[in-house]
Formats: sequence, C-alpha cells, structure tokens
Amino acid sequence: MLLRVSFGGVQMYIKLPELTFGDFLREVSLKCNIAEDRRLDIKVYDQSNTEVDSEVFEEIVQEFHGPFLISLANEAPGNPQSTSSPCSIASEDTVILNFSLCDPAEEPVAAEGSQPKRPCHINYEAKALIEKILTTKPGGDRVMEEYAKTKSITDSTRRQLINILTAEMTETHGTSPPRSVKVMYAQGIVALFPYLEDPYSQNGYEHYYDPESGSGYIAWRLKTIQRKAAEESS
Repeated sequence: MLLRVSFGGVQMYIKLPELTFGDFLREVSLKCNIAEDRRLDIKVYDQSNTEVDSEVFEEIVQEFHGPFLISLANEAPGNPQSTSSPCSIASEDTVILNFSLCDPAEEPVAAEGSQPKRPCHINYEAKALIEKILTTKPGGDRVMEEYAKTKSITDSTRRQLINILTAEMTETHGTSPPRSVKVMYAQGIVALFPYLEDPYSQNGYEHYYDPESGSGYIAWRLKTIQRKAAEESS
C-alpha cells in the first residue's frame, strides 16, 4: 500500500508491506533518512495537526488520503522550520477545499518554460478518489511508483491506469456512467499526476475524457467494455 507523507516540506510516497503503525514508522525513517535511535521521536499528524498513533492509525488511513505530516519530538507538526514556497503554503492551506488556485507540482514545469502557464484549478475530491482507487486496487501501486520516479508513465502503464479506473467506474456506475463521472475521473487523473496534464487543451484533462466530443482514453475504454458486454449478452 502507498501512503503520502510530508517531511521537512518535501512530499513523498511510502510503500508499506503491511498496514501497521510500526511498519509505517520504519519505512518513514528509512525514506526520510531519520536515524534509527530517533525513530521513537517520530510524530505523525493529519492535516488538522491532530496526532495519529498506533491505536487509530489503521482507521485513519481508510478515511484520510494524506499527506501525513511527519515531525520529530520537540518540533512542530510538518516541520515548519523548513522553507516552503508561497505556492506550497497556499495549497496546504486550502487542501480541505475541492479547488485550489495553486499546485506546487506544476511550478517546475512552468519555470522551465516548456509548457504554457495556465491558472490551475485542482479538484481535490476527484484527486482523492483516483488516489484511493489506485492505492487499493491491484496494479495501482505500480502506476504511482512509475510516475513518482519519472514524472511520466509509459503507454502500457497508461493503459493499465485506464483499465483500473474504468473497471472501478463501471462496477460502481454501470457500463454507461454519467458524463459527470467521466469528467471527475479525468480531472482526478491530472490532479493526482499533474505532469500528465495537456497544457494545450482548455482544461488539461480532455485527452482522458472530453465531454464535448465524447472522446479520450476513458471514453474509448468504456466503448470496448460496452461492446464486449453486448457480445456476451447476445
């Protein structure tokens, strides 16, 4: 299982072999280069700065999609001593809302000048949905790990991503889900993986689903699912 954490102003994914608080602390100390003798000093907080301990950890994980804020004893939650950009501060301040005007993950792209800069409107509800699906469904961790390493995904991984999401979509909403659902999934993909956004389209997610034309990777996969369902029923 993958969990997102923030330590010293840096966000990263932690992969857990088992969902236990002890495993979580061990993986955090390894990933964040925290000395073993300070492992007992690790404090874990949710976004409301409420401390998370071993008694509630498993329940919190089911409801909270992160990032968990990591600090050491005698430090404030989230380690505010580290320097954060104005963009990341604004994003964290508004994380409980559906939309924010700034996403720190997009800043390096804009700075390089390789893509046109467009005001970003992040749908955090959609982002949380996609993240939950990928962290609970087989194969989802591979997609997230590849993106975390390369800030991109291969064509085969993209197909796997779409297959996982459309399988969940059709299981929940049937083989002909409403347009609003398809839009939400497309928004969630580029919210969770901002480097997969198309900077030249109006909203950045139309290559996954374009509500105007009814095209995109999600729409094409749904048509395949619908065709197979029709063949099986005939």
